[in-house]
Amino acid sequence: MFVDTIPDSPILTLMERIFRMRAAGETIIGLHIGEPDFDTPPGIRAAAARALEEGQTHYGSSQGTPSSAARLPSDSLADITSPLARRTW
Repeated sequence: MFVDTIPDSPILTLMERIFRMRAAGETIIGLHIGEPDFDTPPGIRAAAARALEEGQTHYGSSQGTPSSAARLPSDSLADITSPLARRTW
């Protein structure tokens, strides 16, 4: 059947993994989809305001930007299995 040929959704796979990890007692801050359970920190609000003033008013790539990727520690994505998460610029 055609439906059986459609691959699993990467975001749903990620969400299932997050739910399992939380159920196992791990502290996970989910940055995938939905409403966060904490207020946006002041520094992030200020950066968002600056970006708006600079005209950055459109959706960005779901895979980030070269400048944001460069600021991540190299080991922060080591255990993510998605090829998209391991994208190199």
